[in-house]
Amino acid sequence: MEGHDLLEKSTTNALGEALRLLREAQKLLDAPERFTKGAWGRDKNDEPVPAESPQARKWCVAGAVLCAEARLHGTPALSRTAANDTAPWREHGPKRVETALALLALPALRVYAYLYRDELERAMEAGAGRAREEGTSATTTEIAAAVNDDERIAWEHIAVVFEFAIVATQAELRKRRQAKPDRPRKGGAR
Repeated sequence: MEGHDLLEKSTTNALGEALRLLREAQKLLDAPERFTKGAWGRDKNDEPVPAESPQARKWCVAGAVLCAEARLHGTPALSRTAANDTAPWREHGPKRVETALALLALPALRVYAYLYRDELERAMEAGAGRAREEGTSATTTEIAAAVNDDERIAWEHIAVVFEFAIVATQAELRKRRQAKPDRPRKGGAR
C-alpha cells in the first residue's frame, strides 16, 4: 500500500498505533545531533549499533521507528547494525512498524522532490536498485531510505517529514471519528 491508499485501507486502530510510533520516533530525533545516516543507530562513539540498543544515541528515520517500537511495546530487536539490512523487521516486525514507515515514505519523497526535482529519478533508481539486490520490488519505503541516506538531506528535512506524516495521520483519524455515528450507550441513552 502506498501513500493515501495506506491511510484509506488501514484500520483506525492501526493508524492510531502507527501515529503513536511516529510521535515517539519524532521525540528520539528531536535535535540535529540525534540524526544519523548509514546505520540504524549509533552509539556515543559514532559506531553503528542496532536501533533498539540501549547504547544508541543517534538514529536514522527507520531506526528511530524501530527504537520507538522496542520502547513502547518491548518488541525484540528488529534491526542489525547495517542500515541496509531490512530482513528482521520485514519478516518479523509488527504491522504498525510497516505502517509507520510507509506513512513517513510519502512525505520523504515529497521533500526530496521539492529540494531536488531533477534528481528524484536518481533516488528512485537507488531505491529500486536496493530492492533488486534484496530480490523484492521497490516500495516508497526503500526509496525513502535512499533519500534518508542522501548526504544533502539534513535533520531539518527529516523534522518536516515527521511533522507532515503526523499531521496527515491525525487529520485522517479526526475525519474518521467525525464520520462515525455515535453509538448508543449501554443501558440506553436518555
